[in-house]
Amino acid sequence: MKYHGQNLEDQFVHRYFGDYKGTLLDIGANRGDYLSNSLALINLGWAGHLIEPASVFADLQALHANNPRVKCYNYGIGEKEDTLTFYESGAHVPGGTDKALVSSFDLSELGRWEGVKFEEKQIKVVPFDIFWLEAGLPVFDFISLDAENFDWLILQQIDLVAVGCKCLCIEWNSDYQLYRKFVDYCAAARLTLKVQNAENLIFVK
Repeated sequence: MKYHGQNLEDQFVHRYFGDYKGTLLDIGANRGDYLSNSLALINLGWAGHLIEPASVFADLQALHANNPRVKCYNYGIGEKEDTLTFYESGAHVPGGTDKALVSSFDLSELGRWEGVKFEEKQIKVVPFDIFWLEAGLPVFDFISLDAENFDWLILQQIDLVAVGCKCLCIEWNSDYQLYRKFVDYCAAARLTLKVQNAENLIFVK
C-alpha cells in the first residue's frame, strides 16, 4: 500500500477506518498526488470531493478523469461568493518540481517562503454551504483541510456534526493560537485530537 501524506497522515486515516470505504473531502488538494492525504483512500475505493483553486487543477482533474467516484471543483472556499486575489506559488524549495503547493489567498503567508516566486491571479471563491449544496449534500467521513492560513476561516463554516465528519486532518504549522481554536471547535463536535506533528493535527470520533 502506497501512502502519500507529508507525515503519513493518510496511513493513520486508513488504519482508523480500516476496510470501511466512505466519502472524503479534500480542500487544497493541489495536483492530487504530491503530499496528498486523499489519494491512498481514493485508490482503496473511497469517493472523493476535491477542491483546488490553483492552475494545478488541470493535473488533479486529469488524475481522476476515469474515476466516477471523484468530483473536482476549481474554486476556493471563502466567506461569501466573490473573486479574490490568489497568490499562486512556484516550487517551494530550490530545484523542486512542485507547483502551487504553498499558494494562498492570504498575502501575509508569502513572507514564510523566502525565494519562492508567486503569481497573482483572480480566483472565484464560494462559502462552504454553496459548495456542499453543489456537491449534493454528501456525508464527509474524512476531511483534509490544507488552505495556507485560510483553514480557520473555512473550518468555522463547516458543521462537522451535520456533514458527518468522523476524522479531520487540518494544517496548523505549529501555530498554538490556531491549535487552541481547532481543539475547541472539534471538541464541540466530539472529535478528539489523536495525531499531532509540526504541520498537521488529526481529530477523530
